[in-house]
Order: sequence, then structure tokens, then C-alpha cells
Amino acid sequence: MNSTISKITLISISLFFGSFSFGQDGTPLLSVEQLQQDLNILKSNLEEVHPGLYTYTPKVKLDSFFMALKSELVQPITALAFYRLLLPLHTYIRNNHTSISPPESYVSALMTDLPRLPIKLYHRKDSIFVEEDFSDEQAIGAGALVKKINGKSILPLFHEMVQWISTDGYNLSFPHFVAGYTFSRRYAYFYGTPSSYTIKFVDPTGLNKSATIQAITFDQIIANRDALVGKKPAPKPILDYQEKQGLAIMRVGSFQFDKSIEVKPAAYLKFLAQSFKRIKDAGIDTLVLDLRNNGGGFPEAANKLLAHLLTAPIRPIKGEYPQIKRIEAPHFFKEDFFLRHFNRQPKVWDGQQLSIKRADKVVVKPKKNAFTGQLYVLINARSASATGELIGQIKSHCNVTFVGEESGGNPASIVANDLLTLVLPHSKVSVQLPAVWSILNVSFENKGRGIIPDIECIPSIEAVLNNRDEAMEKLLLIHSAKH
Repeated sequence: MNSTISKITLISISLFFGSFSFGQDGTPLLSVEQLQQDLNILKSNLEEVHPGLYTYTPKVKLDSFFMALKSELVQPITALAFYRLLLPLHTYIRNNHTSISPPESYVSALMTDLPRLPIKLYHRKDSIFVEEDFSDEQAIGAGALVKKINGKSILPLFHEMVQWISTDGYNLSFPHFVAGYTFSRRYAYFYGTPSSYTIKFVDPTGLNKSATIQAITFDQIIANRDALVGKKPAPKPILDYQEKQGLAIMRVGSFQFDKSIEVKPAAYLKFLAQSFKRIKDAGIDTLVLDLRNNGGGFPEAANKLLAHLLTAPIRPIKGEYPQIKRIEAPHFFKEDFFLRHFNRQPKVWDGQQLSIKRADKVVVKPKKNAFTGQLYVLINARSASATGELIGQIKSHCNVTFVGEESGGNPASIVANDLLTLVLPHSKVSVQLPAVWSILNVSFENKGRGIIPDIECIPSIEAVLNNRDEAMEKLLLIHSAKH
């Protein structure tokens, strides 16, 4: 028996045939036949559609996982229990754009009726702190070092949770961030929704304490959070340009520029043009580009920024490769933009593999006011997806020093285009499934990691709580020392 499967089976079955015997998501138990059918549909579509399925795990090992799981499905369980059995796939596939989600009915219930843990956590070097306390009791407070939750030591619990969150390759900075930032929701996804939580912790003065807090609904969490908003600074703007100590400091917080959000494409292009003209006119030779918390968006938007950092034209993509020309069983997928776009994309066969026609012909040319001086790029775990692609190009083509923590995205190879949504017919578990693999034209090989910073700076909990930018402070000190 596969040990990974057995461990998760034990968790799932104990939760759903013990304290939650009727199925917390309100759905009936699924028959063994229904479970087996859903599993077969998932496996066949992964094998048919996913172009990066075996990048980090050989086929024989992944087949073994599915065989072991199939042998475990010998009695009826709920859809949510089935979802939990599928979670190890994240560790096998290791692709940040491949994610397994619970049935929509359970996700909706978590947003309305089901009680949740009202705290947000922050992970730093194997210490787990309370970043925000939204509980009614306020008995723990921000800055507390968490030791146990409901009798379970926090580190094993947290590391277990991290294994069940999608990530690119062997990167851990991204799932560590996600596990803390979405701990309330992930705890409910993975372990259930008890009515209360007993938390053992060390307060900021060093005293060991214990407190029991009541789980509350999402609406109550939002209301409590809003009551604390006056104590928190306003979020940083998506686009920002400043000059400080002879430096140009530019923040680009997203590449998701379209008609549906606050910053429109035209405003973004105007911001770039004006900012780089100011840098050139002022004769500034050092630029700090802040790409922290930029989760990506459109690669085309990232390339607009890249054009202001190049000295010569480049082709950022070696090629884009799908597995198949069309989705042959579209009734299992959500009918959306990505499905239509994938089926319309022009594909060519070279005798060995399919590729997206002319993807390798895209050229990014330097802009008139392109910056050619010393570049510092601030990155963190949330610098992912299209941002991961961009910083791979910057590493390959610019005079750059990276500051912060390992980026969350893969800068050399990314399976992220045309994100299809597979919905398993009986359990209604959904799987986000990318259909196109992009090989980036960079100067280094794919090692399954993000960009490793030249100067590491992972914010302390004190800096987070006091809104201090330790990475920027460190960078300014380095710059001052050089000048």
C-alpha cells in the first residue's frame, strides 16, 4: 500500500466517517463506481492534455500513484474526501498552474455558512507567526509565535499543508506564503471546520500562553477585519515611480492590465514611457524595479516593461508546445475563453511534436529611452507566472542584482498558457489544467527553482507588522555605501 495514499486516506476517512459522517459539503456519499470514473477521467485528461506532466516525476511513478489510489477507493466517500485524496498530485506534477480545488458547493459554503479559523499566519524560516487576528476574542494578537493548533504541532501541520499546495518545480517560497496567507481557507479544505480552535503560542514578550477562540463565518471575519482597517496602511499602488537618494524606484505590481481592472493598458504604457523618460532626462544610472507581490498576468504586458531594459532585440520564447490540437472531450471542461482560445490557436506538426505557430518569432525590441545602467530587482514568493518569465529574461540580458527572496515562478520553463478547467462529473472536483508549455529563451537551464536572490532579505515579523520595508532599507544602505 502506498504510504502517501494511506496517510491521506486515514485523515479523510476519519474526518468524514467520524465527526462529519454526513459530508460537510452537503453532498451524498459517492459510490465506488462514481469515484473510479472520476479518477479515470482525471488521469486520462492529464495524460492527454498536460504538456508538462512528467517534467519532475516519471510516468511510471505517477502511474503507480494512480494505481495505489484506485486500490484505496473501496467504499463510498464524500466528494470532499475524494478531493483530499487527490492532493498529493500537486507534489508529483509540481506545476503552479495545475491546481485541484474542492467542489464549488463546499467553496461556496466556506464563503457563507461554515465557520473558519479567524487568523492569518506568516511563515519565516520555520517560525509561524500570527500576522493578523480577526477573532472576536482577540486573545492571541498579531506577532504571536504559534506552537500548536488543536493539539497538533504547527510545523508538521504547516509542512503537510505546503505539500498539498501547487508550486513550480521544487520551489517552496510560494507554497509557504500561500499556506500562511490563506491558512483559514486551506485548513478548512484539508482538515475540516471545527467550531473552535485551541492555540498554544508564545506572545511577543516571550510568555507561553494558550487561548481558545471560536470559529466564525467569512462575513464575520471580513467585518472584524474592516474594524481593524484604520490601523493598517493603505495598499501600495499598482504603478508607482519615485526618486530617492539618486535612485529611480519603480513599482509594477501586476501585469494583468485589461478593461476590467483599475489600471488600463493605455495607462500602463504611458506610465512606462514617462518613467523611463524621466530616468534618462535626470541622468539616473541606478534603477530599483520592485516586482514583489506581482503575481503575473499577460506576458505581452511584461514584455512592454522588458523593452525598456534591453540593449538589443531578443526573442523571449524558444517555442510553445501543446500535447494535442483540440480538446476531444470538451463536455468535461468549462466552456470559457481559454477553451475556445486553445482550440483556435494555430498549431503545426514538425514530425516530432506540436507547436504553436510562430510563437518563437515574437521579438522584443529596445525602446528609445531604454535603461542601461545598474538595475536592482526586488522579488519575493509572489513574483510568479508572467513575472517569473520576465525576471528570467532580465537575469539573462541585463546588468542586474536581485534582492529579496526566491521568486515563486519558474524563469526558464513554464506550463501556464490556456488554463482549462476540468470538472469531474460526479465529485465536481475541479482541476485547473494548462494546455501549452512555453520554453523560454534564457541563459540558464530549468532547475525547478525560481530566481535565487543575490542579496537575500526575508522580512521579519516585526517589519511586517510595522510596515517596514527591510529589503528596500537594505538596498538603500548598500547603494549609500557604494556612493
